[in-house]
Amino acid sequence: MGDKLEVSKDMDTYVRREPLGVGAAICPFNFPAMIPLWNMVSIAAGNTLIIKPSERDPGATMIIAELCERAGLPPGVLSVIHGSKDSFVQLFTLLLRCIFSTCPFIFIVQR
Repeated sequence: MGDKLEVSKDMDTYVRREPLGVGAAICPFNFPAMIPLWNMVSIAAGNTLIIKPSERDPGATMIIAELCERAGLPPGVLSVIHGSKDSFVQLFTLLLRCIFSTCPFIFIVQR
């Protein structure tokens, strides 16, 4: 099941080192770098990440994505989707479909 941690005598805590799948981060304009950086932990845990930066301030997210590419992150592990409310609705709808079904996550953006 995983490593067991002794947190309390009445509590069982286990650590499992297995990826969960795809994560998504929707970043507000007032935290253009903090939210993407907080979500990089999911990549370190073996998951993939889709980031939708604010349409007002996408620069920080693009710099982070470029740094990840330069560091050797494989293609498709970090994806950035740009756009306004419509792209958010499309992303959220697709995520909900994948959460409530057993289909693999395939992300397609049509503009």
